[in-house]
Amino acid sequence: MPPAFFFAPGGRPQALDIEVALAVGQHYFLVPGCSAAAELLANHPDRRIGVALDSHVFDPDRPCLDAYAEAVAGWHRRIDRFVFAISYDHLHDPDRSLVDHDRLCRRLERLGVVSDDDPVVPVAHRGSAIGDLLGPDSLEWDDIPLDVLRLPRDQTPVIALGGLAFSQYGPAGMSWMAAQLIALGLRPSGGAHLLGLARPDVLKRTTVVSFDSSRPVKQAAFGWQAIAPNFQARYGFSPDELRASRAARLAYWIIDTRDRVGLPWSPVRASDLPPARAPLCAERRFTAL
Repeated sequence: MPPAFFFAPGGRPQALDIEVALAVGQHYFLVPGCSAAAELLANHPDRRIGVALDSHVFDPDRPCLDAYAEAVAGWHRRIDRFVFAISYDHLHDPDRSLVDHDRLCRRLERLGVVSDDDPVVPVAHRGSAIGDLLGPDSLEWDDIPLDVLRLPRDQTPVIALGGLAFSQYGPAGMSWMAAQLIALGLRPSGGAHLLGLARPDVLKRTTVVSFDSSRPVKQAAFGWQAIAPNFQARYGFSPDELRASRAARLAYWIIDTRDRVGLPWSPVRASDLPPARAPLCAERRFTAL
């Protein structure tokens, strides 16, 4: 079973980006918890939508931990739509990430979110280890067959792995990623969410249960020249349609991401895609739904 793909359109996407994604069968999204995109998805009428939240780690005006906790608590009440939330992590600072993960969990408990529900996924960045967040390995696990240890891919992750963009996904970073996935596979249960990583050679590992990517948005901006070298006519768009329409290019790249990892997608005609609209308004802060 392929891993789940969470499309990451950003905190202020063009409004049509959500509609284009839904049109090609993309129903899972990862968005900043206190963003206009989160609010749009919360109020969207399509009941197939599933949402994961991130904690604005790249946002220069990042909301405080308490504001993020209230956003997560509000989403947690939306059992029809909420999937999980990425912890309040910090780039290049695994110790602070661990401290704030604990703070976030305690804050959520005070807001009525039971910790046993595991709504928050801790993050291990390159340079840290899953044992720092999930506890030490156990010798007792050695006697359990590996097929019992694997986490079915219909469950939410127990850890997120990230921080590889800064190493340009080089050999050292990918070796660290592989080591964490191997270690995760030797635990009684648990699978990984890969932050911003959509490489099929990594995603085929059974311990990867989900991933997110903003690649379709970025690639759509590059126009036809990004598509031409490996153009796939079977995705249903002509070169002229892809040259003329950003919506068609976005649909193409979402389909491409799904297809490369073995996920199904829905064919759509360029003429049926929504027309271009302005980006969503400046990001609005909110604390609860």
